Amino acid sequence: MPIARLRPADVAKMYRELSENGGARGEKLSGRTVEYIGAVLKNALAYAVDVEGIIPKNVAKGVPVPKNDKKVNEPFSPEQVRAFLTEASAHRLFAIYRLAVYTGARKGELLALKWSDLDFENRSLVISKNRLIVRGESVVQSSTKGGEGRRTISLDPETVEILREHRKRQLEERIRAGSLWNETGYIFATEFGEPIYYGTPTQLFTKIKNRVNLPEQRFHDLRHFHATQLLKAGTPLHIVAHRLGHRDPMVTAKTYAHIDADQAINVSLVFAKAVE
Repeated sequence: MPIARLRPADVAKMYRELSENGGARGEKLSGRTVEYIGAVLKNALAYAVDVEGIIPKNVAKGVPVPKNDKKVNEPFSPEQVRAFLTEASAHRLFAIYRLAVYTGARKGELLALKWSDLDFENRSLVISKNRLIVRGESVVQSSTKGGEGRRTISLDPETVEILREHRKRQLEERIRAGSLWNETGYIFATEFGEPIYYGTPTQLFTKIKNRVNLPEQRFHDLRHFHATQLLKAGTPLHIVAHRLGHRDPMVTAKTYAHIDADQAINVSLVFAKAVE
């Protein structure tokens, strides 16, 4: 279709078709995929309007993307997490998975961490930056995705010891690299000191998960595991929200509403036991 003939109704029809049978095999696409396709289209048409001047307006701008049910992966069980971490423990990047599980930090936040953010003595970690990929380039933002900007979270003793070992291994790699070492200060770096590639933790996560025959999960689901376990243990919502980097605790409450529903089933028994 010539771009000049494109109308909002055409865009809406495309969204519906993608949602219903838009996959390569005619399968229903996820809402997230359709939303991404819509974003690409809107940006392309905006370029055609603002830069090229070949059409008078962006006809996709006001067209809503159909809201499909989001796929929610069931978090790993504690047993599955232990199996994953055991398998990952031999890898030089084991510490990033330990932190993901035991802090709930986002991947971009973990990749942006520097040794100056870690306080071994007080067993605490400052999370204040986010690393991401923009147009193929690695970019470090001076704030986190959740908008909280800066948060300090506590670490358990075993995680601190794992980070000590990680630091020791990195210093040994620095000695071996010699003049090829580039000191960047990142906690998670290559054998030559450069920050690791953004996709490496995800790729390695998938390989380790498959080796121990665990169900389908994403690296990001380790964050969900952390939050789920805290809420099931009765941790106050505002504390969980701070730990996850949610400026508004209602974001946490909405995301993990299913945990509240599960707990509600047993609330009468909890109360009865409390007043015995």
